[in-house]
Amino acid sequence: MAMITMTELAGLLRETGQAHHAAYRGSDGFDPEWASWYAPYLQARLGDGLGRAVTRSELTYLLIKAEREQAAADEASPWPEFYARVLLET
Repeated sequence: MAMITMTELAGLLRETGQAHHAAYRGSDGFDPEWASWYAPYLQARLGDGLGRAVTRSELTYLLIKAEREQAAADEASPWPEFYARVLLET
């Protein structure tokens, strides 16, 4: 069972996005390997917040999965909430 709420996880994802954008300011936040950057940032802050330990590789996979699912669903909800839902459901 997850220990972090969807609202908390969406906030953490939003924070991660802002940190990534700041790190890649020179390219206006563009980074084709963004999920590889997000994964260790999230892992360090999540701990066992998903109810279990997750590896960087798994987080990278889940982030890409969420991105693809949102694109396929043509989902209108903000990306942090959508991604949080995917991460918590997996």
